[in-house]
Amino acid sequence: SNPEMGLSCFCSICVQEAKADGLDVDGIRAGLLKGIEMGHIPHGVEKMKTADEAFRFLLNVPQYLQWLKFRKEIMVRLHKELFEYIKGKKDTYLVGLDIYGAKDDWKYQTQFQELAQYCDWIKPMFYSCTYEEPLSPTEIGEGVKLAKELSGKPIYPGINCLSSEPTEKIQQGIYYSLNHGAEGVILSWDYALTPFKHMQTAKNELIRQGVI
Repeated sequence: SNPEMGLSCFCSICVQEAKADGLDVDGIRAGLLKGIEMGHIPHGVEKMKTADEAFRFLLNVPQYLQWLKFRKEIMVRLHKELFEYIKGKKDTYLVGLDIYGAKDDWKYQTQFQELAQYCDWIKPMFYSCTYEEPLSPTEIGEGVKLAKELSGKPIYPGINCLSSEPTEKIQQGIYYSLNHGAEGVILSWDYALTPFKHMQTAKNELIRQGVI
């Protein structure tokens, strides 16, 4: 389960390329299995929030970083090819990047700053928090600021608007996003589960901030 946590992809194509790059694939497999047995993978990694947690984990399972680096390079190459293909079309398209925040990108075989080169705008998924507690509105604002600094692209953060969220938190999440450089927001993540009152809260805050 959770293949996005650095455990994919061990298909024949990726294994062949990894070995051609000089990686010890069998050693990496063993290291990742060790990480699973230790309880680090997948949920332990997902919940890491500080640098010291990440460093302690990587000292125990250095193979995780090796495989992430390899997978990250593949993801960048794929995004570059897709971006250039789309931009080569006769019609004008804008390419969006739907990605985790820049502080969590390493957990998902990606590197925010490199992928940001191959898009026109970015939606950081701050609603899809991996920590013990969901990100606070101020932390979302800080994530927007970092995304803006690293990419220079328009930022439209995903704001959790499910029925379980208090309206005040939605309002504050939008407020801090816009005040840290976001061009707008995306109400996340399933409209069928988003009550009308939350949509109204978002609309009122966007009006108050002069966005609409």
